Amino acid sequence: MQRIDDDATLTQLANAEVLMAKGSAKAQDAFYVYQDLSEKYGPSGLLLNNLAACNMLMGKYDEAEQNLQEALSKSATDPTTLANAIVCMQHLKKAPDVIARYVTQLRTSAPTHPWVEVYDANERSFDRFAAQLSR
Repeated sequence: MQRIDDDATLTQLANAEVLMAKGSAKAQDAFYVYQDLSEKYGPSGLLLNNLAACNMLMGKYDEAEQNLQEALSKSATDPTTLANAIVCMQHLKKAPDVIARYVTQLRTSAPTHPWVEVYDANERSFDRFAAQLSR
């Protein structure tokens, strides 16, 4: 019986991921799946991040911030949570020093995270073009 329940949970997670991939039109449905799983198993970092992602897809950045703060209280160095927090804070137009703190935390805890690598590449490109323009 436990195996059937585990399979159902995995199926629910996969279904919610597919719903999120379909965009904001299905984000509410995915949100309900993650919320149900969170109530059933407790709010893990994964579920809180996915709840935050659903909220961001629906334009509910304040609620996403709450989900991410709860996830950060569970693991302050989780790279996915930090990357999501950076995006959320930008949408909330938080102060640059708040966003910079999350960027620094992400760079420190996961220097090879894809978000950090793209960010660093963009910074290098900007610096290169700025140097060309200042000549």
